[in-house]
Amino acid sequence: MVLAVRCSRPPGPALAAALEGRAWRAEPDAWDLWLPVPKEPLTQALRDLMPPSAAAVVGAVPGAERLAGKRSLWATLVNAHGRAVANTIQPPGWLPDVLADATAFAAVPPGRFLVKDSLLQRRRGIHLAESWEEALDVAASLHKPLIQRLVPDVLAVSGHRISLRVYLLLVREPGVVAAFVHGWGAVVYARAQATEDAGADGWLATTSGNWLGPPGAPLELQGLFEHLRQQQQDPGSLASGIARGLRAAVSAAAPHLARDRTLAGQRCFELLGADFVPDQHGVPWLVEINRKPMMRPRVPSELAPRAGVWADALAGAGLGAGEGGSGFVPLGRWAVTPPAAG
Repeated sequence: MVLAVRCSRPPGPALAAALEGRAWRAEPDAWDLWLPVPKEPLTQALRDLMPPSAAAVVGAVPGAERLAGKRSLWATLVNAHGRAVANTIQPPGWLPDVLADATAFAAVPPGRFLVKDSLLQRRRGIHLAESWEEALDVAASLHKPLIQRLVPDVLAVSGHRISLRVYLLLVREPGVVAAFVHGWGAVVYARAQATEDAGADGWLATTSGNWLGPPGAPLELQGLFEHLRQQQQDPGSLASGIARGLRAAVSAAAPHLARDRTLAGQRCFELLGADFVPDQHGVPWLVEINRKPMMRPRVPSELAPRAGVWADALAGAGLGAGEGGSGFVPLGRWAVTPPAAG
């Protein structure tokens, strides 16, 4: 099979490595794999270029934006599972339409809160509030505020707090959406060492970052699990918590993943990146899910496993052998019904 790829941007090194050795070509008019650029939605013009086969594969799942970003993810979880369940998966987040609900937040737990405009990306415009009252004051001045409680007691390795990036594969076929999580994941370190009395700016510096960590620190999820075993800690709760959080998120979004009638008979897939912050009790908190995760290797040794994630995603999407790809573990399957015409 020749894989036709519509490249609106050059493939990154990991995807290029995954495609190496395959029969593939960049194809402007007919394609099996769509490589979008940011802000390029799956428009009708792009659909018109798709292959006529009912088994065509495109690199996007309509409705997956319900999982993308802290604001939409938390709202989707709350709407599907209720506030109590959502708060056990993700650090509690509060939206403008419920900020004035005094009964819902009469007993907000003590702690520190991140406040930002949900339209801003990355770390821009983040304010660290030392109390719920301060968080409300800051939110009142923002256009689309999001208040999120900081994860308490973030797990630290060699004195540096960490976060985890894992990869979620969605495959939508007629009438069903399947989800898989890959066995490979990345460990990300905050550059500043963890302290409890660093003040607002220092606290942010010790809880976020994209550093490779101190010498010898594990860079991959399996390496972190081995590190925890050496510290006489059981990594099983981390692994099961990651699967539980992703399963809850996909099940909450499942009704939206069939909303596009024009793709009702086609097989679609999407590779997403999910960020977790683990605490010292072995609980991984789902922070956000990204539709276009960074797959560029941080070090040369990461090229092979990141290429493996892409190769397994292509296989799971029907562009190769294997159900879900050899590295993907099934999370579940959900029945989906496209909206009625009219």
